[in-house]
Amino acid sequence: MSEASTNPETKRGKWKITVAIASFLVALAGGIVTLVTSPEKISDSWNWFLNLYHRKGSVTLAGSYPNEIWRAATPDEVSWLAGEWCYPSLRDFRTRFRIAGGTLQRQNEGRNPKPFRTEWTNTKVYASNTGLLRIAHDDPNMPASIVNVTSGKTAEWRESERYVNEDGTTRSGQSRLVLSCTRCRLSRDGTTYACQ
Repeated sequence: MSEASTNPETKRGKWKITVAIASFLVALAGGIVTLVTSPEKISDSWNWFLNLYHRKGSVTLAGSYPNEIWRAATPDEVSWLAGEWCYPSLRDFRTRFRIAGGTLQRQNEGRNPKPFRTEWTNTKVYASNTGLLRIAHDDPNMPASIVNVTSGKTAEWRESERYVNEDGTTRSGQSRLVLSCTRCRLSRDGTTYACQ
């Protein structure tokens, strides 16, 4: 008989390894049984994993709602905004977007209370795990614009602003319809529209 097989220290080390493996297998089996017998645990586990995945590369933005996770948007996610956009609810107001040097820029133009046209302003655009785009402007006087677009409808979207209250809570401004000035037509009475 070899000396290693009769050594009490060797036997104790093997026993500890065996106990650790057995404990791990029992815990794993218990976890599997819990998941199989409890569908809400499966959902919670999946949501935890998705949350972890979405948080990779995320940024913290003031004026976010719970469970919103933001990351820098890619150029492909914002390139469709390039063009001129009209607001049916804001008469004679237009906004333009262009991409210059890899940055989305915005310019506003209107006639009320008197004619104006802003300079091109650089923006930072973020995409959320809920499918929203957030356009933050370099100008601190301009609130962040939240863009909500329906999949496949790149000639129209809805825009609202986000504000941070004094107590730190978030509130959203009124949602407005935004239409491509070149691809959409508004009816004379302003109640219906059609886009190409």
